[in-house]
Amino acid sequence: MPQFVGVEVPNAILMNSDDYGFAVFVVDKKSSSYYEQHLPLIPNQLNRVVVISQHIVMMREILFAATRFPKILNQMIDEKNQNLINTTYIALALAVHTYIPISRTDAFCKEVADFSIRKAVKEQDNQSLQSFCIDKAL
Repeated sequence: MPQFVGVEVPNAILMNSDDYGFAVFVVDKKSSSYYEQHLPLIPNQLNRVVVISQHIVMMREILFAATRFPKILNQMIDEKNQNLINTTYIALALAVHTYIPISRTDAFCKEVADFSIRKAVKEQDNQSLQSFCIDKAL
């Protein structure tokens, strides 16, 4: 497309920003890599939900390696929305039982448990979320 020649390429593209409709989008590799490192930089919580949910769908469709999901989880250390964290844990549980090779299960579970412990320590003022994270670490 000639009109884009010379235009700076964004770090990531987010389809369905602000969740105006229902659709499943394949997030490109460059955008996925960006979100794995910079998820908290997305200023809108709804758009963070869109990013996470699209990656969950991609994992289920074998378009995003489940072993990469802890990278996204680690970007959620400051996330306060317990429903979003719970949804992510449900996807991780599915990953362990369905998508992670048996040889990688222990390492994957350790990554998730390590995050859960760090999150529980961080959530001193939110006993509900802290207890939830402790439960998931165990």
